[in-house]
Amino acid sequence: MIREIGFELIKFKSQRKNYVVMAGHLLFLGLCYLGFKTSKLNFIKHSLNANKFDLNLTDYLDGLFFARAALVPTFVVLMPIFICTLAGGAIAGEIQQGSLKLYASRPRSRSSIVWSKIFAIYGFNLLFCLYLAGAGLLVGLALFGYNPAQLIYARNFGLGNDLSLMSGTEALIRYFATVVYYSFSLMALGSVGLFFSTLFDHPTAATIAAVTVYFVCFIVAQLPFAVEIKPYLLSKVMNGCGVLWLPDIPWYRLGRNLSVLALYSCGFSTLAVCSFNLRDIK
Repeated sequence: MIREIGFELIKFKSQRKNYVVMAGHLLFLGLCYLGFKTSKLNFIKHSLNANKFDLNLTDYLDGLFFARAALVPTFVVLMPIFICTLAGGAIAGEIQQGSLKLYASRPRSRSSIVWSKIFAIYGFNLLFCLYLAGAGLLVGLALFGYNPAQLIYARNFGLGNDLSLMSGTEALIRYFATVVYYSFSLMALGSVGLFFSTLFDHPTAATIAAVTVYFVCFIVAQLPFAVEIKPYLLSKVMNGCGVLWLPDIPWYRLGRNLSVLALYSCGFSTLAVCSFNLRDIK
């Protein structure tokens, strides 16, 4: 199966959509830079009434702060769409091209085909996550430098700890821990996309279906009457990395989020295997 995973990674690497996402991310970072330079952190001062704090917030605007600010939108909007297109085309794309029927006719089980695609999707997704996080960090450090004391602004996470300080080393460790969390969470959505890819003959339909599931969960999580189901909605647990930025990490809550994500990944991966084994490849 390792050889098959390698072949799948080569297929993903050759897709032009990768360069579109990279270019879009660079554009996003450029616009973030303009926003930072023009706002002068007024958004923090207004939202937290920072005049009460004996802090000059602009002293903490460094490269790592910039990278953290750009990280969440990248993995909340950009990467979910990308992983849906990647997983949505993994099987449906080859069905549309007519290459999957020949590939499946060789002496290998259909289950191994699907599992090789699942592992390849996660591997490529992890590499892409690390690249985007590294690009944001390098751009931030090049433009804003580095401060050994880090100001952690976590108001948007709704965790009751809007502002805190930590060392640069600890902030960097938590930064990449967040990236690994997001890579794992995106695989849950990738499993959904792969399942739809086994149902449809066109990658566009599978991609739209997976994107719809994500954003429907995202919208429902904002509704006031969805309090009880919110912790288990796919989009909510996917974006539950905020706990990693608390001074004391609530390990139980982090473990619960990872467990729910694992259930999503295993459940939809199993459904994808079953669906692919039962369908007739045209």
